[in-house]
Amino acid sequence: MRRLTFAYRDGSIELVSEQRVDMRMPARTTHPEPRAGFWYELRDPRAEVLFRLDAEDPIPTDVEVFSDDPDQSVARAPHAPEEGVFTVILPDVEDAAEVRLMRAAARPGAPAAEVEALAEGPVEVGRFRLTKEAR
Repeated sequence: MRRLTFAYRDGSIELVSEQRVDMRMPARTTHPEPRAGFWYELRDPRAEVLFRLDAEDPIPTDVEVFSDDPDQSVARAPHAPEEGVFTVILPDVEDAAEVRLMRAAARPGAPAAEVEALAEGPVEVGRFRLTKEAR
């Protein structure tokens, strides 16, 4: 397995760590074709998809807020942190040359440009080369 660690800041994403780990793949849903939401793709040197993993969008756009009023339930409020870190565990596929981060639905409170771009179909959020010898 590979543990990929990404950092985001001010709208850009960077692959900061790539590590081989001895573990089993967590049980998750994978689909041969893209669906709504967010997913990771492992691709070979010819850009063919080798593996796809559906996931929650790792960059939050809102937070839970609690009211002082006991009759109010928990609600969500727009809040996008400027920076953060997230990880994903993906299989260590022999021919994998890159990982792509994909989004097919606008996030709540997304800028108009994101909503407009996604109207055309899935958008590549990031593309990162994988090393042959991850630490």
